[in-house]
Amino acid sequence: MTLFTLAIFVISLWSLAFYASSMLREDMERQLGEQQFSTVSLLAAAINEHLTDRLKAVEQVASRLRT
Repeated sequence: MTLFTLAIFVISLWSLAFYASSMLREDMERQLGEQQFSTVSLLAAAINEHLTDRLKAVEQVASRLRT
């Protein structure tokens, strides 16, 4: 009887640990994805701003060359 109870207890602990590990992995993957998206969005905004500045500079030079 004691061994049966111990076996059920060990199996329960193992399944709980497996479930918790699975949930933590999913949560970490989701958070990592959100962080990567945030980083890429910031970089894209900075690149877009630099390209806009350069386009304006090129347009100014082009307008000076026309006249």
